[in-house]
Amino acid sequence: MEQPPTISGESKKLPSSAILFGFLAGVVGVAAGLGLGAALGSVLASAFHVSTMEGEAGYFVVAIALIVALIVTPSSILLALYWRGVRRIWLLVGLITVSLSIVATAVAGFGLW
Repeated sequence: MEQPPTISGESKKLPSSAILFGFLAGVVGVAAGLGLGAALGSVLASAFHVSTMEGEAGYFVVAIALIVALIVTPSSILLALYWRGVRRIWLLVGLITVSLSIVATAVAGFGLW
């Protein structure tokens, strides 16, 4: 079993278990974010009296779910990496990688642009 990097910097390698847990946290974060966002969007659509004509309420719920997922997913990955003992530069690299992958996915396939 690989040891997490110490404060003195003895180990410079990123533990493979941290990568695995980061990936799993991302998958769980997407699912939890979309689920929580859909629930929140449904409540907000009802509270704001969003019209159901032509699927407006559905679009509103999907938009809220995507926004919540964009917040929850990187947060869950960073929390998992921090929990596995990843500190310093690797945590920043993980945040940048996740952010760029979310933007690339949005540009490539969701048709948001």
